[in-house]
Amino acid sequence: MTSSNYSFYTLPEELSNRLEFDPIPFPVRGEKANSIFKSESVPLDALLDELDQFVKEYPEQAERFESNAAQLALICATNNVTNGDFLAALANLHIGLRIDPQHKGLQVHQALALQISGYTEAAAMEYERLLWDTPQAFDPIIRALAAKAFAAIGLRDKALDILEFLPERAFLDPSLNKLRESLLGSPVDTNIADEKQADRSKSTTKKFCTKCGNKLKPGIKFCTGCGTVI
Repeated sequence: MTSSNYSFYTLPEELSNRLEFDPIPFPVRGEKANSIFKSESVPLDALLDELDQFVKEYPEQAERFESNAAQLALICATNNVTNGDFLAALANLHIGLRIDPQHKGLQVHQALALQISGYTEAAAMEYERLLWDTPQAFDPIIRALAAKAFAAIGLRDKALDILEFLPERAFLDPSLNKLRESLLGSPVDTNIADEKQADRSKSTTKKFCTKCGNKLKPGIKFCTGCGTVI
């Protein structure tokens, strides 16, 4: 690959602070500089594209720009969603994850964008990866979205397993309780919900450690992942 001629540009301090960027100049190819910085309104999508192109050419520089790439991708994707362009949002989130693959915020937004765009199976796979990470593993919002995704592709038991991780107080949220009711096929009496969950837990071999998420074998006393007493 032929290396491009890059210059580094510092955004106006007010803009950089407002968007919560690290104080690091952005790489921009010479032929793109005028179109990006010709006015006070910087086209953030174009700036993200330039950063993506730079990291492709100089992958050893990726770590340096991880924070700004993730923040820029989230801002661009949010703007795309506001304008109803979910495919553009997915493209920008993908750029952010290419530069910072472990960024949980980008992963969550990518799963949600996939789900809204109708790519439900792909969204379910993204949620599957997120469900074992802390603190995302026990975030009621993420678990509700994940349960909806798995229910939509016909994996109702999987969806219920996801919800079982949540404490009963989480189902005081009407939308979450309605989701559980729809999965169970009948209304849930919140006074006996704990008993129903306990009965269901006994009937399934899919049990998990509430601390680390490790899958447990029936009858064990300690989690083999973190040692927590079961």
